[in-house]
Amino acid sequence: MANTRAERWWFAGLSLLVFFHVLVRAATVPLVHDEATSFIAYAQTGHFLPFASMWDANNHYLNSLLGFFGYKLFGLHLIALRWGSVLSYVLFAWCAWQMGAYVQHRMVRWCMWLALLTCPFLLDFFSLFRGYGPAMAFLLLALHGTFRFMHEGRRGHLLTALGGALVANGFLLALLPLWAVLLALLFGRCWPDRRDCSSGPCSAWFRYWVLPDWRC
Repeated sequence: MANTRAERWWFAGLSLLVFFHVLVRAATVPLVHDEATSFIAYAQTGHFLPFASMWDANNHYLNSLLGFFGYKLFGLHLIALRWGSVLSYVLFAWCAWQMGAYVQHRMVRWCMWLALLTCPFLLDFFSLFRGYGPAMAFLLLALHGTFRFMHEGRRGHLLTALGGALVANGFLLALLPLWAVLLALLFGRCWPDRRDCSSGPCSAWFRYWVLPDWRC
């Protein structure tokens, strides 16, 4: 399992090193075209809510919200716009560590961690005022909650899976089709082998949410 002290230190060191790289890029790389459009059209004006803003795929709703707050509080600075993406890397790294617990082979586990934490294409988004970086972080959180729920069937893990997917979609609507796959997995985990659910699926879901001692 991925819980040895040496692995923790190595993983923490790698995560901090990559986070420093993300932070430096966020503070130094000039705004790109899509970032400038998002700032002018949404963060600067505050018109980013659905049906109250310009119809454009460039508007990542929660990302525009974070940029709006950063701009109002600290002005037009790179970090003020990109702070949400930068901090989302912390969540992404934590979820990557947690996901490593499901990989028994150490080499395979580290290959997975290196692929997640050091992918250059993905790292760019954690340094930009775009919704892709935070969306990947919360998507990984949703996957982590899904795996935990599939193994343990606890309500908290189900809420983590659904909440993570919901926030990820708030940052990137292109992830919406994944809801169907995620819900199918979660629904399948709660459906089979109900000895006390003869009254039908509605009773099963009622018992799951209402009775604290009932588990899938």
